[in-house]
Amino acid sequence: MRRLINIHKRMGAERNITLYVDKDINKIVTSGSIYDLYTAVTPTGGTPESKDGETTDQQPITLEGYQWTDPDGRYVLTKEGVLLDPVANQTWSRLLAKGGSPSVNAAYINRVVTYTATSQATLLQSALSDLKTHNHEAVNYETDIAVLPQNINIGDTIHLADENEQLYLSARLLELKSSYSMDTHTATLGDYLIEHDQVAAQYRQLAEQIKNLPKTIQYYPWLRYADDDKGTNMSALPAGKKYMATVWSNKTSVPSDDPADYAGKWALIQGPKGDDGVGVPGPKGADGKTSYFHTAWANDVSGRSGFTVSGGDGKKYIGTYSDFTLADSTNPADYNWALFKGSDGATGPQGPQGPQGVPGSKDVPYTYIQLGTPTSPKKGDLWWHGTTLNDATALQYYNGTAWVDQSIQQAVLSIKKLQSIEIDTSLINSPTINSPFSHVQISGAKSSGNLSLSNAALQILGNIEDNSGNPNGQYYNTILNPSGMTNYITTPDQKGNVSSAGLQNGALQLKTLISDPSAATKKYIQSEYKSTDNVTFFYVNSPAITTANMSYAYIYYMRRGNIVTVQFVLGISQQKPWVVLADVRPGYKPYAESGVGCYISNTNYVGQACQIYISKGQWVTMPTSPSGECRGSVSYLTQDDYPTGDSYFS
Repeated sequence: MRRLINIHKRMGAERNITLYVDKDINKIVTSGSIYDLYTAVTPTGGTPESKDGETTDQQPITLEGYQWTDPDGRYVLTKEGVLLDPVANQTWSRLLAKGGSPSVNAAYINRVVTYTATSQATLLQSALSDLKTHNHEAVNYETDIAVLPQNINIGDTIHLADENEQLYLSARLLELKSSYSMDTHTATLGDYLIEHDQVAAQYRQLAEQIKNLPKTIQYYPWLRYADDDKGTNMSALPAGKKYMATVWSNKTSVPSDDPADYAGKWALIQGPKGDDGVGVPGPKGADGKTSYFHTAWANDVSGRSGFTVSGGDGKKYIGTYSDFTLADSTNPADYNWALFKGSDGATGPQGPQGPQGVPGSKDVPYTYIQLGTPTSPKKGDLWWHGTTLNDATALQYYNGTAWVDQSIQQAVLSIKKLQSIEIDTSLINSPTINSPFSHVQISGAKSSGNLSLSNAALQILGNIEDNSGNPNGQYYNTILNPSGMTNYITTPDQKGNVSSAGLQNGALQLKTLISDPSAATKKYIQSEYKSTDNVTFFYVNSPAITTANMSYAYIYYMRRGNIVTVQFVLGISQQKPWVVLADVRPGYKPYAESGVGCYISNTNYVGQACQIYISKGQWVTMPTSPSGECRGSVSYLTQDDYPTGDSYFS
C-alpha cells in the first residue's frame, strides 16, 4: 500500500517585512526543551507480505544483523539493530546525572520507534532521520509583538530581527484572533527558521574601515617675521622686518619662537624702497600681471575690531591675501585671519561698557551684542540679546525687513540652574515630571492620559479610546517603583478589571477576567509565575534499585512547572507480578495517582513489556517476561511543591 499526499497550494505569501525588537517587537524569548530528546533509537518496521509458498508467519523487520557504516563517521549501527549517536551521548548521557563520565558504549537515552518501512534500507533512513531530529535540545521562540502591520494575512511569512542579540528569524502567521468586545488582537507565529544577518559583507567591511579612520587633525598657523631668511632677530611683529615665515603645526596654537622650526619657510616681503615709496614689483607673470601680497592687523579673528594696514603694534591677529591690485583692501573679509600674539597677562578689573560701535562695511553682516534693538540694521546682521554672550537670552537674524528668531546650539548654552521648564505641553518641575499625551496608539487602541515621574515612581494613567478617539469607559494604570511594577485595565463599567499584572519580590502575579465584563459578579483566574516555573528539575536514583523481580532499576524524574515525566530503565530478573519498585519521589507525586500507569517495551524481546503503575504512593511493576531490559516513560500532572536539593537546568 502506498500513501500519497498532494499539496495543492501553500497558504500565504512572502511579505518581505521585517519587525525589529524595540520598535515593532517588545522581545523575543528563546527557550529550550529536552522532552523529546534521545541519543539512540531501536527501530521496528512493518511486517512483509508472505511470498508464494511460504507457510510461516512473517515478523516485523528490524535492523538486527544489517550492515551499514556512516560515511561521516558519527552514527553507529550495532549488530543488535540499535542506531547510536556517540557524539550526542557525550552531552546527554544518563551517567552525567550521577556525576560520572559519558561512555560511547553505554548509558544512551534510547527510544523504541515503530515505522511502516518493509525493507531494512528504508527502515535505517527513517530511524536516522528521526535521530538527527531528536539528538539535540529543541529550541523554541516566543515573540511579544507590539505592532503588527495591517496588510499581514494568515499564512504569510515575515521576518524578525533582534540586532542586539544578532538573532534573525523568519516565521509564518498561523493564527490571528480579534476580540471586538475586549478590543484585543492576538497573533500566533510558527514555523520559525533561523536566518543570517541581512547586512551585506561589503557594507560590514566598509563600516569597519570607517571606524578605523584616523580622527581629524587640527592644524594651527604659526607666523613670524625676521631680518633675513635665516630667522635673524625673529619677531611676532612685522615692524622693520623684511622676511616672513608661515608654518602649519598640529602641536599647539601658540607659535614657536625657535627659528629652526621655520627653516625653509622664509619669504621676502619687503624689497628695496623705490622713489614712489612702493616696493619693487616681483617678476612678471606669464599673463603680464604683477602679484601683490597684502597684510593687515586686527584685535579679533573677524578682523573688524581694530582693523589696520599700517602696522601690527598691539594687535593680536594678522590677516593676509594676494591679488593683482597694488592697494591694500580695507575690507576685513578679504583677509585670512590668524592669531600671532601670545596670551596676555592677568586681566584687570572690568571697566564700564562703552557705547555701541558703528558697524563695519555696509556689505558685511555685523553681530550686535546688546539689550536694545539695533538701529539701521542691514540684511544678514545677527543680534544677541544681552550685554555679553555669557548672559545672552536669544539670537535673532535680520532678513532685511524684520528680526527673525534663530535656534541656539546646545554648545552655546550655559545653564547653571533650571527651576522649571515646559516642553510641548510637558511640565518639568523638580522633582516631578508630568507629560500629558493624547490619542496615542497603544496595543491596537488609542489612549489619552498622563505620564508622571515623582518620588522614585513612574506612573502612566490613561483611558482607552476607539479608533475615532472617543473614550469607551475603560481606564488603565501602570506604576513602576523600586518595589516592582503593577498594572491593571478596568472593565467599561469600571467595577472590575479586565486584567491586572504585578511584578514584585521575584514573582509575576497575573489576574484575568473570564466572565462577561458587564456581569454584576465577575469571575477571575489568578496565577503566579516564579523562576522555579521556568526550569526543569531532574533526579535519578543511585545506586540502582534491586527488587524481587528486578536485578537493577533506574528511575529518571523530570519536572517543568506542574508536568512530570518519569523514565524507567528496568533489568527484569523474573516474571513476578505486583512487586513494589520504589516510593514516588516527593516533588514528583501525581495529582491523581489512579490514572497513572503505562506499559514500557522490552528492548530484548519483541512483544514483551512491563506494566508499571502507582498504588498508594509507590511504583508497582508487572513484567510479562522473565528477563530482558524494559525502557519507557510516563507523564502526568502534579501539585507538589517544587523539590529541594535536586538538579535543575533552564
